[in-house]
Amino acid sequence: MGASSSKPQRQDEDREIEQNHEPDSQRPSNSGNNVIVKDEFTHKAERDRINAANEIVYSLNVTLSCTEDGSKRERELGLTWVPATIADLQDEIQKNFNIPIFDQKLMFGPAVLSSKESMQSYSLRNGDSITVEYTSEADVKEIVGVVSCVQKTLAFVESVQQQLFLFPILSALQAQLQQNCDVIYAECDKFNDLYISSSPVKRIMNAQLFIHSGGLTCLQALHSLLLQLPFRLMTIHMQLLEIGMNRLLWTLSSCPEVETAVLKEMKWDNIVQSLCRVAVVPDAVIILPRNPYTHLHENLQMSVIVELLTNTAGCLSW
Repeated sequence: MGASSSKPQRQDEDREIEQNHEPDSQRPSNSGNNVIVKDEFTHKAERDRINAANEIVYSLNVTLSCTEDGSKRERELGLTWVPATIADLQDEIQKNFNIPIFDQKLMFGPAVLSSKESMQSYSLRNGDSITVEYTSEADVKEIVGVVSCVQKTLAFVESVQQQLFLFPILSALQAQLQQNCDVIYAECDKFNDLYISSSPVKRIMNAQLFIHSGGLTCLQALHSLLLQLPFRLMTIHMQLLEIGMNRLLWTLSSCPEVETAVLKEMKWDNIVQSLCRVAVVPDAVIILPRNPYTHLHENLQMSVIVELLTNTAGCLSW
């Protein structure tokens, strides 16, 4: 790339030198074209510098074909590395085009590409064209961020698990808990906001992406850890965390396409126990600008929930 990128630059430099040796009568004035030439030269040098640092070494022409609305878009996927497998390629498509891996159907000519195969097995070369069929885009960056936050909080709570049973909790640990719980509560809220504001198809994609990215598994583990602690002795931030997690679980389970996965991963007894634990909302929660239980009144029949909790609570021991 060094030789090809430096040649236009040398031509620009030669052109500027020739202009400087022209007679005054033929030389462009300082205003107008001469200024534009210098600006273009400056921008080109900047582009060359950026390309040198992030040189695209592999690119594919991609046709994005949405089966939901029948639309098709032509895009170029430019990479600074050469993917070794179809799974690598799918990961890049998810990052660049917000199409979840599980919803991708990749085609190269008549061949359907398998994630278990290598790029070489299909003779995919730089500059080739592929088609990606999909149902809907998802909020990939946001959902992956929520999952990452749950994973980090789980790792932290696991590392201090024994200390959480010591009352009162050390002030230094309380500060760390507050920071972690506040962040993940905000992330849970972000997921719920995305779910509410998205189209029905995108809601399904976001919920499935959360599950496929390991979010539900980590959420279940963190939820189980919190249930080992007496709710009344937990700090307000940990109580808020459990409330936020319940809201996220409720949001996920309200999507019929993933309801079975939620009930399979989560222990039903744990869900009911947690709902009962947080039923009496602490005063500090009520003064929040957003009541964590608002969505229950808006989207569900409270009589059904009350009956469910009443019938189930007596069968559980905690």
